[in-house]
Amino acid sequence: MAPYAGQSFAEGLPPYALGFSPNGTLAPIYSPIMIHWNETMNWTSVEEAFNYTDNVTVWNSSNGTWAHNYTANTSVFTPTEALNYSTEYWVNINVTAKDLANNLLDQDKNGTGGYWPADVLSWNFTTIYEDVYLPFAKAHGPNGTAVPIDAQFVIVWNETMNWTSVEEAFGYSNGTTVFDSSDGMWSHIESTNTSTFTPSAYLMLDTTYDVSINSSATDINGNNLDGNKNGTVDDWPEDVLTWNFTTGEPPPVVLSTYPDDGLTEVDPNTEIMVQFSKPMHMAFTQNGFSVSDGLTNLTVADGTVTWNPAMTIMTFQPASALANNTTHTILLDSLWVRDQGGSNLDGDRDGVGGDNFTSQFTTWLDPPLPKVIHTNPPDGSSNIPANMILNLIFNIEMNTASVEDAFSYTNGILEKDSSSGTVEWFDDDKVFSFRPAVILDYDAVYTVTLNSSARSAYDMPLDGNGNDVIEVGDDHVFSFSTAPKPPEVTSSYPINGDIGVPVDIGAIMLNFSKSMDTVSVLNGLTVTPTFGFTSVWQGQDMNLTLVLNQTLAEATQYLISIHGLATDVDGNRIDGNGDGLGGDEYMLRFTVASSIDQTPPVVEDVFPDHNSTGVLINTFIAVDFSKVMNRTAVENAFTVMNGSTTVNGSFSWSVSGTAFKFTPTSALAYNTTYTARLSASASDLDGNTIGNDVAWQFVTESESAGSSLDEIWWLLAVIFMLSVIICAQYIRGRALRMKMRRANVEIKKLRKELGKRSADQTDASVDKATNGDAGEIPDALSNTQGVEEKGPGGKPSVTNDTTPEGGPPENKP
Repeated sequence: MAPYAGQSFAEGLPPYALGFSPNGTLAPIYSPIMIHWNETMNWTSVEEAFNYTDNVTVWNSSNGTWAHNYTANTSVFTPTEALNYSTEYWVNINVTAKDLANNLLDQDKNGTGGYWPADVLSWNFTTIYEDVYLPFAKAHGPNGTAVPIDAQFVIVWNETMNWTSVEEAFGYSNGTTVFDSSDGMWSHIESTNTSTFTPSAYLMLDTTYDVSINSSATDINGNNLDGNKNGTVDDWPEDVLTWNFTTGEPPPVVLSTYPDDGLTEVDPNTEIMVQFSKPMHMAFTQNGFSVSDGLTNLTVADGTVTWNPAMTIMTFQPASALANNTTHTILLDSLWVRDQGGSNLDGDRDGVGGDNFTSQFTTWLDPPLPKVIHTNPPDGSSNIPANMILNLIFNIEMNTASVEDAFSYTNGILEKDSSSGTVEWFDDDKVFSFRPAVILDYDAVYTVTLNSSARSAYDMPLDGNGNDVIEVGDDHVFSFSTAPKPPEVTSSYPINGDIGVPVDIGAIMLNFSKSMDTVSVLNGLTVTPTFGFTSVWQGQDMNLTLVLNQTLAEATQYLISIHGLATDVDGNRIDGNGDGLGGDEYMLRFTVASSIDQTPPVVEDVFPDHNSTGVLINTFIAVDFSKVMNRTAVENAFTVMNGSTTVNGSFSWSVSGTAFKFTPTSALAYNTTYTARLSASASDLDGNTIGNDVAWQFVTESESAGSSLDEIWWLLAVIFMLSVIICAQYIRGRALRMKMRRANVEIKKLRKELGKRSADQTDASVDKATNGDAGEIPDALSNTQGVEEKGPGGKPSVTNDTTPEGGPPENKP
């Protein structure tokens, strides 16, 4: 045999059909042709490779319609025309059919596809002989009266019907409104030939409904309905299936009791419960209730009665214990017991009210010994998940504390007790449930022990071996083994969540913790969006490489998944989510790089700072980004709010386009908290957004702070003016002192000159006196001591100097 021309020799698992239909004989003439594949196929190649023949005529895909299911890997072809009766057909799918990796069909499953004729998918079937039997209804309902308003319509046919024709032929009416199949939902069971219609709304109470199924309903071979069962068709309206019924309020019935009817070993202190189908009339129902042991008849007066809010459950607690080892009968007298609408009890549930209800139970002689009647996991079970929840089910209510103290489990190395997990109790303390805090060891044998110290709520010791005998050391012991650790993907390339993966990555690698069943892995492997690849296994089937036959799509997220049914070579299902338990799907997501910059911008700085206070009311708000931004997107994303009030303003941008300033139209309010917000939609020029909202707050200055500042400025102005004046005075005084110093110098000069002149005058006087011409000396010149002078600064000073040599100074003005 030679390979089909053009076959790819790339490594990988070639496709084949797991199943197909129809098969054998008696195939309906309206049968679709179905193929179930081992993997997702190239559906176009399947349709092109398909044909079927009756050995006279050959038909292909153009003679019908195809439907393909990616999840189920199925292809369904529906012929345009019905097949011929009693005819053998051959269906062929040529070897040109291929999977998504372009591997050709390998129907002989030898691992090599594309060989003709061995790899051609071919089978035959024979259609049913011409049907001479006509369809009819064997039974239908509901019927009669008092039909519940939530009733379903049921028809049982004598053969399999064309369900679509049944639905199209169906209708019902309440005399005012006509309903059809669109007013509810159909279900059909082919194995029992049963059709059930459930109305989408309740029927009307106390109303007669007429139901009809027209004679256009057919069986699967196209024979019309024979409604009157006379063996002929086309008798209208005789062959129309019709019936009617009347809705009404059904009488109440007892749904359940506790103790159950026939129950033995009942606690004499038990409560007695009755559940009804409808809300009951409390007084009448309680009058009709009694419990009797043949000697004593208890009524509600002999205990306490409670009802649930819906008035459908009555509970009676006798005031004293019932007699031991005695059969008790619960009686509900229908003459009294009735619902809130006045309908009497239907005790025998025949649909008609007015008959009594009875139920019996027997109390114990002594409280029974507590026993473990069931465990989960069962004794001797294997392959139990490591995260199991352990349950012990008892025959009677237990003393919960004693059970928890008596419980232990071990893997043969370490023993643990109930404190090593979480304990819950259910069913009136009859079910003990234990969840270990840490999952159990993989592939280990565990032994669970409930020692004989466990006791029932009636203080009876545990009957561990269930022989109804009280014995020393009567423990209950069972064991089980846990499953091996499931296989998992230990690493991958790309890694999960990776972004920026090259479009020409070439290969995707998955590394498993165990040797895998390669067929189950590849059958469970899907790629979304799809791409062509060749699978290569290495490393004892622990390393899977998907060699890509194409480049990946730019800026696209891919998902590679492996179904939870994939197993290792020992049949252990894959642990896809890494929780230590097998059977869940593995998923690898990665995103292919884009030629467009996809780095999101970042807000690097804001003004005013977050939580800043005392901000000037005429401030601006500014934001600095890490990238050049889309101005329109940023401005649309930016708001400044005072509570629910938006602040209006204008924007201005830096030359670089990485920062903006927002200037409010008017001054902000004093002592007010403002919130500036930049929503996540703010983006750069490539459309990358900041990802999350950025918000910050600031508080403006108070009005009093502004007035104090004005006062400070005025004070500073006054101080400045005073300083100017003082400086001017200082300069002026300095000039005066300089003038006085110069004056003193002049005075000293005058004194010297005066002294010189006085001496000259003295000599002249002496000469005059000597000559007899001398006069009296002036006091002003002779009294030179004690003369007051003005010293520096104009202050008077006293001098005691004697007249200087040469005479007194010249007396000048």
